[in-house]
Amino acid sequence: MKSGFCLSFLALVFVLPRLNAEFVLYQLSDEGQETPVVSRIAMNDTTAGDVSEVRFRLRNTGKKNDFVKSAYVRGAGFTISGTPSLPFLVLPGLNIDFRLRFQPNGPGTFSGTLYVNDLQVFVLGRAPDVASVWVDQGGSWRMVTNLDEVDFGRILAHTTVTLRFAFRNTGGLTVRVGSVQVSPGAFTLIGSLSVPLELPPGREAVFSLQFAPLRGGIFRSTLLVDGRTVRLAGSAYEPPLPEPLLTFPSATYESGRQLPLVVRFAEPARGNGVMQLALSFVPRQGAPDDPAIQFVSNFTRQLTFDVRTGDETLLWKGNPELLFQTGTTAGVIRFTVTFGSDSRSAEFVIPPSSPYVEPPLVQRTLSSVVVTLSGFDNSRSLTALSFTWYHKDGSVIGGAPLVSAVGPAFARYFSGYGGGGGFSLRAAFPVSGSPENIAGLVLEATNETGSTRTVRVGF
Repeated sequence: MKSGFCLSFLALVFVLPRLNAEFVLYQLSDEGQETPVVSRIAMNDTTAGDVSEVRFRLRNTGKKNDFVKSAYVRGAGFTISGTPSLPFLVLPGLNIDFRLRFQPNGPGTFSGTLYVNDLQVFVLGRAPDVASVWVDQGGSWRMVTNLDEVDFGRILAHTTVTLRFAFRNTGGLTVRVGSVQVSPGAFTLIGSLSVPLELPPGREAVFSLQFAPLRGGIFRSTLLVDGRTVRLAGSAYEPPLPEPLLTFPSATYESGRQLPLVVRFAEPARGNGVMQLALSFVPRQGAPDDPAIQFVSNFTRQLTFDVRTGDETLLWKGNPELLFQTGTTAGVIRFTVTFGSDSRSAEFVIPPSSPYVEPPLVQRTLSSVVVTLSGFDNSRSLTALSFTWYHKDGSVIGGAPLVSAVGPAFARYFSGYGGGGGFSLRAAFPVSGSPENIAGLVLEATNETGSTRTVRVGF
């Protein structure tokens, strides 16, 4: 609309021709589409207490600057928001946006007038006779509008909380509730509510909604009443994970084994969560770490478990026995279960022991016998190897074992070896006469803890 009066007045004062400024009012859709407003706006039907809004855009389509001097609405139930401080200068081609809000306080037909400078737009709103929605929270009933979100609070997962709702007819005519639906999820409609139903003036229909989360988190849903939306919200936290108890079913505390660890719970898990099981190793007397000490399940030193409601133990692929390797180094294996900010630990002590030796492999040559030997010494203190050779008639060759003091050699070997206590060696024994006369060998390995003898190996 042209501001003819204002421009004519300015022309009289300055006695100069002026370009007209022209404001055009548009209604904006949710997608931003502009529709020119002529003289009348009808708001969407709005239940008493609820809110509907229309977005407007006022654009200066003229060729000169001009001011928006006033913007307001008159009429019960109508307000505007988002306007800048007035007066506000609008350059040619630019605009201001604002909103017209309709919030009726009861059923009926409402009218008003929107004023923007010298523009006047008739606005009309209707609040139909429908049932209002109420909720009982803490023993106090309140009406729920589309601006509200009914919060069921924060509860423990796998528990429930129930709130009472009511449809009330606060008008003077009988109203009908045709359909009631709750979006699928953690919120459900419970009890008996038969729809469609008719509510005479002053009557109500009470029903309940239940919040039953099956996990921790934030939950939202909607209660749909004949197309109207009531927003629902609630949050849940997982119960604390049960205390883990670490036990070792096998009483074999020695190197070179694969042994089970079982982590039982002090009580069945009441919710879901995550536990981590880690092992660490402290070798004896400053020896290097032993990389062979690890979980068999994934050949690392850490496992992560998803704990589910009802679980009584930690399970790896359904198995409660969590195998680990004890390696070949004496020391202490420490297992730690971490759950939330808490943890529980247990230690598995690998004591030093006498050497472990595999039955040796013996090969004859024309002038010697060659012994290939492998094993481990978890104390890394091997001092002597004793070889007892036998004739075919069972007598000991030379009448006594051949003893080799290997302590210095093994000390050098272990000082540069970081793979645990494992070793292998090859020893050649020159033979006077025919090697065919040698028929057996018993080997004995000695360290600071004791000695180990092999069975007699025949060849």
